[in-house]
Amino acid sequence: MSVTISKANSNDIPIIINLMQEHARYEKAEFLTENLHDRLVDELDCPDPRSLIFIARNKSMPAGYCALNREFSAWKCKEYMHMDCLYVTEQMRGRKIGLQLLNVAIQTATDQGLGELQWQTPLWNTKAIHFYQGLGASCSEKLRFTYNLSG
Repeated sequence: MSVTISKANSNDIPIIINLMQEHARYEKAEFLTENLHDRLVDELDCPDPRSLIFIARNKSMPAGYCALNREFSAWKCKEYMHMDCLYVTEQMRGRKIGLQLLNVAIQTATDQGLGELQWQTPLWNTKAIHFYQGLGASCSEKLRFTYNLSG
């Protein structure tokens, strides 16, 4: 199977939104689309984006994506790459596309001189947990909280 992975630009926004909606359904999470297109245009088209999104395609069909953000850890006093999302469509799972996207994330962090890549996955997603542990990634027992500031 021929899979290509490319950095997304604003022309890819409809694909990104569809993948994000599918990802949210998979994780049983709320997905807010208000102004999403415009916010993605602003981020993807800016000269120094905080976020990078990569899209995997099988032939020309979207197969998955990953979203990366450069962050700073006060505790460790260093920058790291945070993989906000890694998702492979249901019909494309089991074909090493997740591994290819993860390798792109690792290479991107390495190219930016960062020594660490971090991410999270739901506790119920045991397939992902076994996949990540099988690659040698370590995990910490934490719950991620969100406090809504917009009302």
